[in-house]
Amino acid sequence: MKHIFMMLLFLVFSKGAYSQMSVKGNIVDENDKEVIGCSVRILSADSTFLSGGVTNDVGEFHIKNIQSNNFIVHLSYIGYEDQYITCNNASDDVDMGKIKLMVLPKTLGEVKVVGSNKIQKIDRQILIPSSLQRKASSNGLLLLQNLSLPRIEINSINNSIEMTTGGTVELQINGVKAKLPEVKSLRPDDIAKVEYHDNPGLRYGNVGAVINIILKRRNSGGNFSVDLTNGINKIGTGDYNVSANYHFGSSSFKFMSNWERRDLKWIRENVETFNGTATPLYNVETGLPTKVKYDRMNFLLGYDYNKNNHLLSINYRQSYMDMPYSISDRESELTSAGQEYKISDHEKSRENIPSLDIYYQTELAKGKNLFIDVVGTYIKTKNNRHFVQRGVNSVEEYASQTKGDKYSLIAEAIYEQKIKNSMLSLGIKHNQAFVSNNYGGTINANVSMRTAETYGYVEFMSKVGKLTYTMGSGVMRTYNSQGDVSQSKLIFRPTLKLSYNLTKNLLVRYTGYISGYSPSLSDMNDVSQNIDNYQVRRGNPNLKTVTFFSNDLTVNWKCKWLDLDYLIRYSFDDKPLMETTLFEKNKYIRTMENQRGFHRLQNNLNLKLIPFGENCQINVSTYFNRYISEGNNYTHTYSDFGVNGSVTFLKGNWFLMASAGKGHKILWGETLTKEETLHSISVGYNRDNWGIQAQVLNPFSSRYSQYVENWSKLAPNRQDAFSHDLNRIFMLEAYVNIDFGKHKNNVNKRINNSDTNSGVLSGSK
Repeated sequence: MKHIFMMLLFLVFSKGAYSQMSVKGNIVDENDKEVIGCSVRILSADSTFLSGGVTNDVGEFHIKNIQSNNFIVHLSYIGYEDQYITCNNASDDVDMGKIKLMVLPKTLGEVKVVGSNKIQKIDRQILIPSSLQRKASSNGLLLLQNLSLPRIEINSINNSIEMTTGGTVELQINGVKAKLPEVKSLRPDDIAKVEYHDNPGLRYGNVGAVINIILKRRNSGGNFSVDLTNGINKIGTGDYNVSANYHFGSSSFKFMSNWERRDLKWIRENVETFNGTATPLYNVETGLPTKVKYDRMNFLLGYDYNKNNHLLSINYRQSYMDMPYSISDRESELTSAGQEYKISDHEKSRENIPSLDIYYQTELAKGKNLFIDVVGTYIKTKNNRHFVQRGVNSVEEYASQTKGDKYSLIAEAIYEQKIKNSMLSLGIKHNQAFVSNNYGGTINANVSMRTAETYGYVEFMSKVGKLTYTMGSGVMRTYNSQGDVSQSKLIFRPTLKLSYNLTKNLLVRYTGYISGYSPSLSDMNDVSQNIDNYQVRRGNPNLKTVTFFSNDLTVNWKCKWLDLDYLIRYSFDDKPLMETTLFEKNKYIRTMENQRGFHRLQNNLNLKLIPFGENCQINVSTYFNRYISEGNNYTHTYSDFGVNGSVTFLKGNWFLMASAGKGHKILWGETLTKEETLHSISVGYNRDNWGIQAQVLNPFSSRYSQYVENWSKLAPNRQDAFSHDLNRIFMLEAYVNIDFGKHKNNVNKRINNSDTNSGVLSGSK
């Protein structure tokens, strides 16, 4: 009996000595801010790998099933020194508490993240760029392209970011709303992570997605950066960026300047049928090469003061566009009713947009924060259009000169409070604008409009087990007035979001909400503009605010070598603002009305494959979209299917990337628009502070094209536009980055507002 007792006692102690344990902790940076995506590796005494993981969105880690009581915790994160913490003779689960990382004297990207390390949340994805993605990118815009964010497309020809499912994309840098040139001026090695909000909350209004780029916190540096891109065989294409920042004590200064230019030729052709008379009129325009030229410049000068949980940020922006030869210009030969004509349609315009953004945030108490933002904007536009149709014995001519002034003020306040594992958010936002447009030439008119939009909301997020939920409600009031016509509308905006982790790697999300949007000021202008001899563009001051319904289901699944994202969405616009064609006094009137409804059913599947570890990444995206457009006097349907993809290879500091994408076909109202088909091949060599890249755009096509079809029974048409200057473009890019001085942490701004809509009605075809 004694021997049996001693054996049992031995087994108990043996089991205790070799039982599986766990270790947890909280990783913070030098400013006690949580470090998201920090690599945590559990090593044996001889450095053999036992287990591992990464910190979550609050900087915490918890690694279980460690089969040893003597182990080493290895912590590594890009831009910070590695830490090795030894645990000997541990007899129970280990809680390491708060662990602070130290910044490297010079960041060289020592830690390699294979693929894109992603943390999926209910309203966003947190992505940490891999070494492959950084080295294959010369600037922040290309890094976003290499991250392959679901349902995000980046057009490298016109430098735009769009959603494949529709909706606008809001760009942010450290929470501060930014323009695309500001993102392009960023260095990939300075980007710590990217937060992709594919289900933005109520506070973002009608934005389709938010991309927030979080920069690394360093103690070394101001920075000066130059990034120059220009066409080799098509020298009319160029993009040039200069940026700098400097920190002094609690103050930070920043500067950015961007110049984008295009000088090329387009050919525009039109086929039109006019059925308003007993004998239909059939017009065919054969296009001739027509010059397109513009210069777009953006300037930013900013100051931040950040001390003791108080932040004041002041940013002055200036945007300027000079377009002496418009994209809509055309020279053509028209055949109409057996007669030959020469068409010349030329438009030149200028736009100047200065804005001042004053932002303040403060921590009222622990877990309680207040954010205030005020933005004032002035938009000045000048537009001159000259249309001439010359026949053998006739000349028809229309001219218009438009001057526009718009003044707007956006004010917003948000209060957030953490309640244990929950978050309560309340906000109010008001947008007030005044527009004065003067139309001269063939038609003379003065138009003054006032518009206002007020929006308030409350939102609550919490978690029950594996289920995370967000419930919110908002009320939006819109108001518009023009002359003796005024209108207002209230829209109730509830939101429900559910997120459930079926397994460790499988997440299912549902989002349903009701929203609304106001008519654009340009569509509400009480004025008419001649398009040509047969057509007139007319505004409609009686347009009303639209109510919008949306439901979507998203599935995210990932493993070591594959990341899958699938979205199915149904949305409905009630009384949408869509086109109407009328026939009055032998003229075809193109205008906008509130129509019956518009339905979308959208499917999108994104696959990201990393089959060979660090050296290769493959991205494939497929989509199927179904549109049903219900006008007051028409119904149109259309289905669109396509596949896009890219592949990236990395060897040392060299990279090779190829991508191809099918242009989407989008139906709205009675118009089907086909976007451009793009493909490219890039090769480059990137070092820490300099790099060079060669790229060829559309190498396998003879022309770059797009078209628009209008299915109106009264006046259907098809407009084709193509260019031989936008295919087989060889581009060369070179950049240099210089670090200097002392660098203070970048600040995080939480409210972001801007105004870029001038409210001018155009008569362009």
